[in-house]
Amino acid sequence: MIYEDLKGKKVLVTGASSGIGLATAVSFSRQGGFVGVHYFRTEDGAKKALRQVKKNSDGVLLMRI
Repeated sequence: MIYEDLKGKKVLVTGASSGIGLATAVSFSRQGGFVGVHYFRTEDGAKKALRQVKKNSDGVLLMRI
């Protein structure tokens, strides 16, 4: 599904290092959104997710403080 209104928008996906969060982050990047990849414990998984996001759009890595 394509959401034209996501192009150029900023999107924060919590729990984006695996599973549904990862799939959601990649999907939003395919729609042209700038994706904030948030993680709680799995930094390596989040870095991998960010690499996948950046294949389609732009994004940033965010961790819980």
